[in-house]
Amino acid sequence: MIDELSIVMPCEENRIPLLMFTLGTYIKKGFPFERVEFIVVSRTIEDFNLPALDIKLVKYKWGGEYFNPAMALNLGVKNAKYKNIMITCPEVIPVTNVLEQLNRNIRGNYICQVFDQGKDGERTMSLVNSSFRATPNMYFMAVFKKEDIEAINGWDEDFMGGYAWEDDDFGRRFIQAGIKYTMKDSIVGEHQYHPRFKLNTDGSARNKYILDNKQRNNTHYYCKNGLRKSE
Repeated sequence: MIDELSIVMPCEENRIPLLMFTLGTYIKKGFPFERVEFIVVSRTIEDFNLPALDIKLVKYKWGGEYFNPAMALNLGVKNAKYKNIMITCPEVIPVTNVLEQLNRNIRGNYICQVFDQGKDGERTMSLVNSSFRATPNMYFMAVFKKEDIEAINGWDEDFMGGYAWEDDDFGRRFIQAGIKYTMKDSIVGEHQYHPRFKLNTDGSARNKYILDNKQRNNTHYYCKNGLRKSE
């Protein structure tokens, strides 16, 4: 049973309205929150509090040329007090009663189905389901055992020098380690509409090179620059 949960959400100041709507949606679902904490990891949010929920703000600094969430995700896991970790985004709202559904499942690694919203709030497409991209890197809304994240040393912070692709690396290593996971189409979220910006081609190319090089050399699933740092 997943009866305690740390929900990790990397978030920057410009996404606070999306975050507030998401947290309000969780509250409206009415799940008992005694053993649920929300961890907001941010470079730009100075203060955040919502009395109805247990919210922990983890602040960090990163002055690199590009933004990558690998460090924020690792910090969220490090600061989690519970053994079940939900990785999600500030803009992903629960449609079904996600926490109650998870509570009815045995401990495990679960990828939840998430739909994308259009500008008018209409549902446009499924971002992940049992027939489409059902892999551990599709953590729009996913729950992992903390010990399984630790087993692969979390997210590789070598990707902090560029943009994107840290999720593909996480999923590849998760599978390479032989860790089991289940797709749950019945647990549903929606990705709120917000303006999307074109990926920086230089930063993205830099990280794609790192990913391709790791795959080409079949590097070990335990990354050196993750939750723990290797000499």
